[in-house]
Amino acid sequence: MPGDAARLVHWPATARRGTLTVKELEAPAGPVLAIVADLRGDADSSEAAAGRAAGLALVALRAGVEVILLTAEAGGARVAAVSDALDVGRRLARAVAAAPPEGPLDPGTTVVRVTVT
Repeated sequence: MPGDAARLVHWPATARRGTLTVKELEAPAGPVLAIVADLRGDADSSEAAAGRAAGLALVALRAGVEVILLTAEAGGARVAAVSDALDVGRRLARAVAAAPPEGPLDPGTTVVRVTVT
C-alpha cells in the first residue's frame, strides 16, 4: 500500500513474482496476566484471598488483558485462561487450600501471587 515502509518489502518474492510483495506481520500479542491463587490458610482468609484474585482478574479482563488463573483443585493443579466473570467465579469456587502450580507460563507473562497473608 502507498505509505508502507520499504523495509516491509520482501525483495526475493518481489523478484520471483515480478510484482511488489510485502511481508505480512502478525499483530503483537497483548499483555498476559497470570494470577497464582494460593488459598492455603483458614477459611475466612482463603475466602478473602479468592475475592482479591477474582477482583484482580475481572479488572484485567475489562482492560483487555488475557488472564491465566493458576489454582489447586481437588483433581490436581490447573493452569488455564479465564474469559469472563462466570469463568473466574467457577474456577475459584473449585479451588482448594493446597499449593498452586507455578506454571508453565510463556516468557513475558506478568505473574501476581495472591495469598491469604
